Amino acid sequence: MQNQAWSAAVAACADPARARHFEAALVAAGLQPRLRGLSDAAAQALAALLSGSQVLGEWLVQHPDWLEPLLEPEVRAPSAIGPGPRAGSSPAQSPLSERDCVGALGQVRMFQQRELTRIALRDLAGTAEVSGVTLGYRIWLTSAWRRCFGWSGTSSPSGLGFRTT
Repeated sequence: MQNQAWSAAVAACADPARARHFEAALVAAGLQPRLRGLSDAAAQALAALLSGSQVLGEWLVQHPDWLEPLLEPEVRAPSAIGPGPRAGSSPAQSPLSERDCVGALGQVRMFQQRELTRIALRDLAGTAEVSGVTLGYRIWLTSAWRRCFGWSGTSSPSGLGFRTT
């Protein structure tokens, strides 16, 4: 890929070899046109994410549709603690059905991976303070429990001992 912003970001990232490996995988997944048009800030954030985490890079390769929302400027902004999960990213709009727990938990897992990738992008790119990353994760966790399990937040879900305060 010929993009000066990307080349500079890879050269400055924590693990250039890992970033190049995932670049090749994303190009093979058909994302070369999108990667070619990265801004400086988006290239730096993506290089930080891909070089900073093997798992997150693998998730992006498995789900190339996650890349576009991650590169939106408001996701990378320092103040983007956000109201929690991105619009449309909820795994379920109602409590889990006892009849399809396997399918519902698969949706929860996908939701978790997508949201953790969004939070980690800001963390690894250095655009978030630790308190913002921690708050983002807590908001995600609370939302996941509420959406998927119908948890009201007034007691520990299923007696698992989670503190609500």
